[in-house]
Amino acid sequence: MSAVLESLSYFVPARDEAGNLPGLINRALEVLPAYTKKLEIIVVDDGSSDNTRAVVSEIERRDPRVRLISHPKPRGYGAALRTGFEASRNEWVFMTDGDGQFDPGEISLLLKYSGDFPVILGKRIKRKDGIQRLFVPWVYHIMLRLLLGLKAKDIDCGFKLIRKDVLDKMKLKSEGGFISAELLYRASQKGIPVMQTGVSHFARRTGKEKGATFPVIMIALKEMFSLAFEKPSPEDDDD
Repeated sequence: MSAVLESLSYFVPARDEAGNLPGLINRALEVLPAYTKKLEIIVVDDGSSDNTRAVVSEIERRDPRVRLISHPKPRGYGAALRTGFEASRNEWVFMTDGDGQFDPGEISLLLKYSGDFPVILGKRIKRKDGIQRLFVPWVYHIMLRLLLGLKAKDIDCGFKLIRKDVLDKMKLKSEGGFISAELLYRASQKGIPVMQTGVSHFARRTGKEKGATFPVIMIALKEMFSLAFEKPSPEDDDD
């Protein structure tokens, strides 16, 4: 039997995902109330050029549990995640990507560990991506291990459940796709226990992949090297 949380914020970072969001949000509204006494759903629109905002606004109008936050211009995946993390009001924060490749109902797989771990991450059991989307992470994970000592599998899996007070301590800075690795690194530096467990991954039904483009990769590499050589700040001593 999965735990029932006192309060849960579910948020979805999205850019140009108008075709995927209605089904994803409706699925979340259907299944998540069984796992929490208090629920809010946040969609962070990262400067979409399609009708993402209109689609989510209509759902927001019908259901007060849904809230839309928009970046006027695209700021990057990391910036969208940080906005969602900061805007979340409840004890636990749950996120999945906005491409519909995860089932919010599988939060039950993570909740089994919520009594012992404040950070619970999914790892895709079988990725439904093309060759490029599989090869790039393989190289990326080797670099993360060499530069930052991160040994976790599937670091970039967009399926996460994290206690809000722990997120607030991490002071994440990444603007791009490096944010998932930064989260793990900062958790490790602060001695925060992390658990990973397998989750299903589904093929994208509509829209375009955005995570393995050259600009996204270059920003992630820049942020990786910046963190690898980051000097401790006085704030780190206050935790």
